Amino acid sequence: MKKLVGLMLLLTMLVGTGSAALAEEKVTITFVGIKSEVQDVMKEIIAGFEADHPDIHVEYSYNPDGASGLASMISSGNVPDLLNVYPLEAQYRAYYDNGYIRDVSEFCGNIEQSLLDLCSYNGVQIGVPFTLSTYGVYYNKKIYADLNLEVPTTIEGLLANAKACKDAGYDAFTLPMGGSQNQITERLLGALDGETHLKFAKVAAGELAITDVPSVKAYADLMLALMPLSTEDALGLNYDGATADFVTGKAAMRFDGSWFLSTALKAQPDFEVGYFAIPSAVSDTPIVPVNVDTTVGMSATTKYPEACAKFLEYLTGTEVQSKYYAVDGNINMTKGVVYDKAQLMDVYEAVMAGHMSITQINQWGKNGVLIRQDLGSAIQGLFGDQDVDAYFQACADVIANDWE
Repeated sequence: MKKLVGLMLLLTMLVGTGSAALAEEKVTITFVGIKSEVQDVMKEIIAGFEADHPDIHVEYSYNPDGASGLASMISSGNVPDLLNVYPLEAQYRAYYDNGYIRDVSEFCGNIEQSLLDLCSYNGVQIGVPFTLSTYGVYYNKKIYADLNLEVPTTIEGLLANAKACKDAGYDAFTLPMGGSQNQITERLLGALDGETHLKFAKVAAGELAITDVPSVKAYADLMLALMPLSTEDALGLNYDGATADFVTGKAAMRFDGSWFLSTALKAQPDFEVGYFAIPSAVSDTPIVPVNVDTTVGMSATTKYPEACAKFLEYLTGTEVQSKYYAVDGNINMTKGVVYDKAQLMDVYEAVMAGHMSITQINQWGKNGVLIRQDLGSAIQGLFGDQDVDAYFQACADVIANDWE
């Protein structure tokens, strides 16, 4: 009898020890982000999630190579459990078509339907979308006030302001053509003419000459006009250098997206900064390029779908997204999140009034990323030699080689 009791006690102890060990085990899910400006707030959000879910660890990392970095990971078979995606871009839709990421529609209940309608792909959501980014002109409000400048609504007004800034000893624009030329080019082509993609299709079909694409000519004219008024060595300036020039007051203006506000205020908390829509020489009304920005997708082959589901459910909460929005600055389409970024309000109201177009990269087909890259090289060539004919030929070559 004593032996039986002892055996039972031993078994109880073993079972208890095993249960404790199981309780202490944590599931680790990987999350790869490609948005540098939100790394800190994402870490805060993850810390809050882990406090509520001690059995789940979210291993968050930032890939500085963005879309190309994710492409390298996925092509090598290393698909993160969770990852940032851009649901309107062909590259990410191909990830869904090829079985790398899954439909996450079930986690989108707290997202405004208008954004879901925009993101829908073959009737599914390839990621949970949260934000809509905009692109415009940031300006130093103190410099504008000191020089009695008004926010321009025309290209002529923009160039007049640029000249006034240069005459006062400032760089009119900080132009990081040594790293940001691809995005600046793609966004401005869309801001100058939201139907640039339709003209490109005609060029590809031989129905239109590249010199007759209004935005391509208007972009060259604008850059040639800004060159002598702006960064002296634009080709040697990268994104961080441009940020330093802007927040320290060396330059009065810069082209960038709504996400940049958090970067500017982090560098200079009391910075008096404003934001306006890019005037157009093609359209009477400024058109704001918009893109579906922060979106989180899930691996179709993750070993931990339940843990990923819990994180997505947590991430879609109004309180969590309000915290994210406070840093991110983009238009957040989570139900209950209130847009109150005073610095960005003018552009926000333009978007709400319908004066917007989907960014061109999403309308340039499956080679959108390549087209953007090669057009960026074309504008670098124009900055290097001011040869307009060579610029037009380079743009024509991009359409001939990359358009499908």
